[in-house]
Amino acid sequence: RDFISAETGSANAVALIAKIETLAATQNIESIVDASDGIMIARGDLGLQLGVEQVPIIQKRLSRVAKSRGKPVIVATQMLESMVDHPFPTRAEATDVFNAILDGGDAVMLSAETSVGKRPALVVETMGDIARRAENYRLDPEHLKHKRKTQRRDARTYVTDPFVGRINEEIALTAVQFAEHIPARAVVSFTRTGGTPRRLSQYRPAVPLLAICNNETV
Repeated sequence: RDFISAETGSANAVALIAKIETLAATQNIESIVDASDGIMIARGDLGLQLGVEQVPIIQKRLSRVAKSRGKPVIVATQMLESMVDHPFPTRAEATDVFNAILDGGDAVMLSAETSVGKRPALVVETMGDIARRAENYRLDPEHLKHKRKTQRRDARTYVTDPFVGRINEEIALTAVQFAEHIPARAVVSFTRTGGTPRRLSQYRPAVPLLAICNNETV
């Protein structure tokens, strides 16, 4: 590999995002996620390979696998496709973006809407509005309570070191829950590699995260 994974802690690390676009990739998603720093779900290509009726199920499964390992997820392709020509998205498209974020998407990606669309800036503004509403819903206390139970179970599954040598998933989730319970104004973490704030951010805390680091690249 000609890159250095962000997980190695190198100050000059370059992250690798795996584009998931084939049946074979979905069948080997666990090993792909473990070997990469994040994934992009290329729904257009997956629809051609698997059939469009399979894409929603696959999208949820891929998001779940990546999030359980603390890896970021990008959801891509035809999210606001009608806005290539029109000033408003369809209700189905708005729901699609909303649900992609609730499923654990770290980013929702535009393509034709901004590359050849008539109103690229408006498309970005529209997606931003939908994303903010999804985030507000996701931070509802009851929704968070249910989500944290699942996350704690997953965190325990992937904790390899029960001690504090490095901040593991269990410690990160406990910090996030404690900050939400107080509630704190923010969670501040000191980091050399960027690993701790990434680990904290995977739980989508309801309070801001601040990372203090002495390395400009990180």
